Amino acid sequence: MSNRIIQQHGGVITVETAPGKGSHFSIILPKLLSESLKVPHIDGEAASR
Repeated sequence: MSNRIIQQHGGVITVETAPGKGSHFSIILPKLLSESLKVPHIDGEAASR
């Protein structure tokens, strides 16, 4: 189920298993920012107020 959700979002999931040590899961999702979500740039003078 998790794999399907991740794939629907354009990502991948991998797993590495070591006996006696457990499993390590990695999830990679693409970074998508819409114009409305971007943080505006604040210059140093305005940021220090």
